[in-house]
Amino acid sequence: MKIKPKKCKNCAKLFTPKRSTLEVSCSITCAIELGKNKPIKVSKETQLEQFETKKQTYVRKVNKVKVIFQAWIRNRDKNKPCISCGSINAIEWHAGHLYKAENYSGLIFDERNCHKQCKKCNVFLDGNQLEYFNQMKLNHGYEFMEKLRLDAYLTKVKTWSDDELTEIKEKYKR
Repeated sequence: MKIKPKKCKNCAKLFTPKRSTLEVSCSITCAIELGKNKPIKVSKETQLEQFETKKQTYVRKVNKVKVIFQAWIRNRDKNKPCISCGSINAIEWHAGHLYKAENYSGLIFDERNCHKQCKKCNVFLDGNQLEYFNQMKLNHGYEFMEKLRLDAYLTKVKTWSDDELTEIKEKYKR
């Protein structure tokens, strides 16, 4: 059986395959060049793993900055009661968000949206949102609350850059 000549996929020169009809290049040099230019196929599983790793790295960076920011909030409000219930005798204090950080990523590091809150209100009462909101409205007024609400919806989904995270970290370090 005679093998038909083929056109090299790299240099377009005609050649007669020696080993099989699957050969696509005329020489080893052309085969190497073809291999360099060929995109590497990555499986869906590998793509998903790479995405998860990148996502975990981002979340880790944000969480490190959150720890610094929340410590700053607790220190800023150290002489104030819980924003929601008014308690002054809590065993553990948190930095609670009016617009929850997991739902409004643009306000995670917004001082207007974060105040000292007792663990009971923040964790066990899921932020005690109604009382938090009422206290904020009493303290700051309607216009302030409307501006914060608008900012919450305009920046609901925000991905912080490394530069922004570094800048925030430096600002709130003790």
